[in-house]
Amino acid sequence: MTLAEFRAAVLAEFGPEMARATPEHVQVFLARMYAALGTGTPGMPFTLPTDTASDYRQVVAGFFTRALTLPRDTAVILLWLFAAEMYYADLADTNRDLLPDLLRPEAEN
Repeated sequence: MTLAEFRAAVLAEFGPEMARATPEHVQVFLARMYAALGTGTPGMPFTLPTDTASDYRQVVAGFFTRALTLPRDTAVILLWLFAAEMYYADLADTNRDLLPDLLRPEAEN
């Protein structure tokens, strides 16, 4: 997949400025893109190889190191997907933490 093809897929999926992006929608898109790139299984989240890593930092460092050896378009796409995955996962966690407060009756807030 070229960067231009990926850009078109992102715009078609989420619209300008990611207007239709939600954590759930992004997760589905990520799984589809990782599978299309041959780095994941359709419907399953992307997992980084852990064959030699002993902690999360080493896994991520290995991913970034490998990205430097990939063709430019592939590296940019994978780095974009990784950044989107991290941002929208954090957003989902933040929203999940806020949800109980939003559902609490007014008298308790």
